[in-house]
Amino acid sequence: MGSGKATAVGAFVLGGIVLAVFAVVLFGGTRLFTRTVHAVVVFKGSIAGLSVGAPVTFRGVQIGTVDAIRLQIDQENLTALIPVYLSIDPEKVSWKNLISKTPGSNLTRAIAGGLRAELKMQSLVTGQLVVNLDYRPGTPAELIGTDPNVDEIPVIPSDMERLRDELTQLNLPALGDKLRDALGGIEKMSDLLASRVGPMTTSIQQTADAAHHTLEDTDAAVQALQKSATKTLQDIDGLVVEGHKQVAVSGGQLAIVLQNTARDTAEAEAVLKSLRDLTAPYSSTRMNLEASLRDLAASSASLRDLTRDLARHPTATLIGGRSK
Repeated sequence: MGSGKATAVGAFVLGGIVLAVFAVVLFGGTRLFTRTVHAVVVFKGSIAGLSVGAPVTFRGVQIGTVDAIRLQIDQENLTALIPVYLSIDPEKVSWKNLISKTPGSNLTRAIAGGLRAELKMQSLVTGQLVVNLDYRPGTPAELIGTDPNVDEIPVIPSDMERLRDELTQLNLPALGDKLRDALGGIEKMSDLLASRVGPMTTSIQQTADAAHHTLEDTDAAVQALQKSATKTLQDIDGLVVEGHKQVAVSGGQLAIVLQNTARDTAEAEAVLKSLRDLTAPYSSTRMNLEASLRDLAASSASLRDLTRDLARHPTATLIGGRSK
C-alpha cells in the first residue's frame, strides 16, 4: 500500500507539472523562451506621473514596459538620480540589416546611432507619463553609468522640461513690472479716449448735420439750375425758330439787294475801263491832254519872261519897247 500511494502521488505531481507547462505554453506562447532586452534610463529631475508598468513607446508604438524605478542619493554632493529600468519585447521590434543576432547588441548600436529617451504625457486627465524612444542624432549622449550590467539609453529633456527651463530663464519680476506699466499706459489711454470721445462725437454730429444741410442746399441749387437751364434752352429754341422766319421773310429783299449790287459792280467796271482807256499810252485823250499841257507850259514860260522884263523895265510897256 505504501509504494502504491507513493506512485500515485508521484503521478499526480508529474501530471500537475505537465499541466502547468502546457498552460504556460498555451497562454504565454513562445515568450517563455524569448530573451527580453533590458535597458535603463536615468532621470535627474522629477518623474511624477511615471509608474511601474507604464508603457515604453517608440514614436507612439508600445514596445515594452517599465520594470522598476529606483532612487540613488549622493550624500556628498546632495544630488539624486532616478534610474528607470525598461523591458523591451523583441517580438515587437523588427531589426533590419542586423549586425548581430543578439538583440542587446542591436540596441547598443541603436544608442550609438542616436537613440534617445524622453518622458511624454500619456493622458492630460490622469497625468500619466510614458517613456518614449526615438532617434535624435546630433543630440548630446550623456551617460550616467549607474548600472554597468544594463545598456543605458541617454535621456533628452522632455517638452515639459524645456518649457520649464524657458520659464525659469525668464525674468518674471521684470516681466511683471513691464506688464503693469503696459496696463497703466492702457488705462491712461482709455481715460484720455473717454475724455475726448464725447466732444469728438458732438463735433462729428455737428459736421454731419452741416453736411446734411449742405446737401439740401446743393439739391435746391441743382433744381433751380435745372429749371433755369430748361428755360434757357427753350429761349434758344425760340430764337432759332425766329431766325428761320426772318431768313424766310428777308430772302426777297436780299435778292433785290444782290441784283442792285451786281448792277453797281458792272457800272464800276465800266468806269474803270474808261479810266484805263484815258490813261493808255497812245490814247487820243491822253495825247490831247499832253499837247494842252505843252501849250500851257509854253504860255507859262512866256508869262515868266514878261514878268521878268516888267520887273527890270517897268516903263517899257508905256514907251513901247524895252529900255536899253
